[in-house]
Amino acid sequence: ATNASIIDSTGSNVVETVSTAQILSNQYKFGSGSMYFDGSSTCYLKIPYNDKLLIGSSDYTVEAWIYVTGYGEIVGAFSPNSPFPGWLFNVGNFSSSDGKLRVYVANGSAGQTVAGASVVSTSTWHHVAFTKQGSTLRIFLDGNIDVTAALTQTSTASNFPIYIGADTNTSPARRFTGYIDDLRITKGVARYVSNFTIPTSAYPDK
Repeated sequence: ATNASIIDSTGSNVVETVSTAQILSNQYKFGSGSMYFDGSSTCYLKIPYNDKLLIGSSDYTVEAWIYVTGYGEIVGAFSPNSPFPGWLFNVGNFSSSDGKLRVYVANGSAGQTVAGASVVSTSTWHHVAFTKQGSTLRIFLDGNIDVTAALTQTSTASNFPIYIGADTNTSPARRFTGYIDDLRITKGVARYVSNFTIPTSAYPDK
């Protein structure tokens, strides 16, 4: 019941608040608050594994509003053990923190990283998204296509919890610092395949 207002609005999943992850009212895109992550190793949200969210080979969309003060993982379901199957969506490189959006997708034997072209500026709200349509992966920043790539790998064996604001790697460089609002994962639909108008209100519950 800690931070009970942190919910999955579809009613399909339980969201576990870990340590200092919390809703704050000093920054938000919609409503009266957003999730704040302080970049520590124990600050994240966790959704237990649910096969409804195993995106695998289907089309899908992952999107959120982010207010970055320190680069790191936005969301993902990722095994920490080689060959590291699953998927990740982050802002900033694991080693150089260059501020670009990245998507990592891996099956049981190989992985692929697709990097965006634009730097996500800090201390302002941005809409970020990536979609898989067939074998095409697109990364979007504020409604504009940032990069389009041929996807050579499929996320398999990603039967791990979904982490928000972190991943299962313990490196401090992987921890997101800042605010996340209105995160949405859509299985089976590539919602965006070209430039689009970013949302002007919160996503509907269903």
